[in-house]
Order: sequence, then C-alpha cells, then structure tokens
Amino acid sequence: MGPRFQRAIHQAIRIMMLGLMLIPEIGSAREVNPVALEAVRRLKGQDLSGNPALRTAVGRVVDQVRGEPAMVELIRDFDLRERTGDLLEFIQTKPGDEAATEAVRYLAKVDPESVLRLLGGASLEVAVVECVGRTGLPEWNPGLEALVGGKDQSESVRRVAMRGLLMSEAGAGRLVELMKGSRVTDGLRREGIAGLLKVRWPGVVDSARRLSPTGGEGARAGLPPKARLLEVQGDVARGHRVYRRPDLACLTCHVVGREGSDFGPNLTEIGAKLGRDALYDAIVEPSAGISFGFEAWLVDLADGEQVLGLIASETESEITVKTQGGHSTRYRKVDVLRREKQVQSIMPEGLHESLSVQDFADLLFYLGSLKPASP
Repeated sequence: MGPRFQRAIHQAIRIMMLGLMLIPEIGSAREVNPVALEAVRRLKGQDLSGNPALRTAVGRVVDQVRGEPAMVELIRDFDLRERTGDLLEFIQTKPGDEAATEAVRYLAKVDPESVLRLLGGASLEVAVVECVGRTGLPEWNPGLEALVGGKDQSESVRRVAMRGLLMSEAGAGRLVELMKGSRVTDGLRREGIAGLLKVRWPGVVDSARRLSPTGGEGARAGLPPKARLLEVQGDVARGHRVYRRPDLACLTCHVVGREGSDFGPNLTEIGAKLGRDALYDAIVEPSAGISFGFEAWLVDLADGEQVLGLIASETESEITVKTQGGHSTRYRKVDVLRREKQVQSIMPEGLHESLSVQDFADLLFYLGSLKPASP
C-alpha cells in the first residue's frame, strides 16, 4: 500500500469519525448522516477483521440506514455476514426494490440456507418468491421446485416459482422433471410447457416438446396462411383476454396503459404505429425487426451466473441490466467476464403456437385498437 493511498484512507477515516460524532444516540430519532455514509462508502473493500473499532463504526452507520437500500450495499461491500438477518427482513418488507435482488445474490454466497428456509416458510408472499426467482441462481432451485409441486401453496405462488425456475437452464431442467412426474396441476402445466418451449436452451426445448401432446406445435399446424388469417374477423374484448393469458406472458414484458411491466416496447399506442399485418409479423417473427434499444445481451459473470436482458444504462464502473418483468440490476464491470449482443429478439418465437385461429385474430384486433385517445 503506497503512501498516497494510506493518506487517502486515513483522511476518509477521519471524515467518517467526524460524521459518526453527529449520529444521534441509540433510542433517539434516527436520521441518516450523509457525511458518515459517504465516508464509509469510501472505505469500500477494506478488511475490517483486524480493526474492531472501525468495524463497530461501520456497524453504527449500517444501523442508521437499516431498512434502506444503502444498508444492503454496506453489508455486501463490507461482507458483514452477521447482518444477514437484516437482509432477510429487507427482502420480506421491500421485495420489489432492486436492493432486495442484491440481497438475495449476496445471501447466495454467504448463507443460501436462510433463503431456502424463507421459501419454505408459512404465509409466503408472491413478491418475495418473485424477488428470489428473478435472480436465476441455481441455489434457489430446490426451494422453487418445492413450491411449484406443493399442494398447500396458492396458484399465484406456484406460478411465480415456476417462472423463477425458467430463469436458468438448471431450473428449467428441474421443471421438466416436475412435469414428467405429473406434480403440476393442469392449468399451470399448460403454462409451464409454454414457458419451456420459449427458453433459449435447445435441450430443454426438445424435452418440453416431448411433454406436449401436440409435440410443441400447439395450434400452429392449423393456422392458415397470413393473408387468410388477416381476413378473419376478430373481437377486441376477446383479444384483451387473450393478451392477458398467463401462458403468453405479455404482461411480464409490455405495458398497456397502467398495466404490465416496463421491459419490451410500450404497446399503449401500438395500433397507431403498426397495422394488423405488421403486428402479425412482429408476433410470428420477433427477431426480424428488433426495435432500437431493445437488443438482447447475454452477460457472463465471474461467479458463473448468466444474465439475459437489456442494457438499461452504463457507467465507467457498472452496467445495469433490465430483465423480464422490468427489474433492473446493477453489476460491477470487474465482475463481468463477457457480454454478447444476441441476434435473436428478447421476445421468444413461437408465442402464437398455443393460439387458435380465432384467438390470433382476436389478439390482432385488440392490439390494433390500441391508439391515442381522441381529443
């Protein structure tokens, strides 16, 4: 460690100690001290094991931001494993926060059993299962698998757990085995097979085709040519119901008005931009015309994890990846081994395979009706 670096560290410690003097005593009204918080952040990466006083000081700042995203950041960056209980509480109280996803990732490294116990607990919230599942980490597959096959869980919990399994190749493989064992109810079975047919791993897709009574072709074999299908009269109200079907998962990627997730292109006024023929093409061949800014990237991380999503933003030190459902996660560039732009659209092909001719026509009429309100 050079003299200049040492001086910088000592200066940061002095600033931090000054800030700590301003922190209210325990039992009084707690307010986050920005000076102390920033000083601690500048010590990121320091080993606190040999400096009990400094560890105590950092712990006091963590107490000041308890329940806030900054708490997750500090526990992770200083490897405060004794504070995992605080992370579990944060995940349960703020599961939709980006920091909750970071907490799940950190716990996968230091205490995965605590998250598995959380998944196995009573009164499990759907949002908590979604938070854990969207990381796509293999550590959670046993817990998610148990939820999907469990008889005492709500259909909403089982559905979100199933989507969590679909986030990784290993998880999708376990879902295939669940399907083979007939441990998935009929409604979720249809949605699960549809999800398996859309993943990017050929081996899993082949297995899913063998599970499907139609060999994975769905209604596609009965679809007439494009010109004839466009002649079929559709119904907007029925098309709205088709759009909201769980097996199509349109709501997990697109926004219409105030409904849906901000991930793929906003469809609120899509009918003013594309005719029914162009909408047909966008559904059947999504990779033929990918909109600017919605190119998929496959990101390989140093810990072996792969993330497929959109690059939402980038700085000198971090990239932010937005994944299905509209959830954004920041990754340090030093942890990124490789990122590769994908030729295929983030929207999977074959979404129309589970649609009848009338369903497809209804969906096109609904999407075509989405136009700006008349003045």
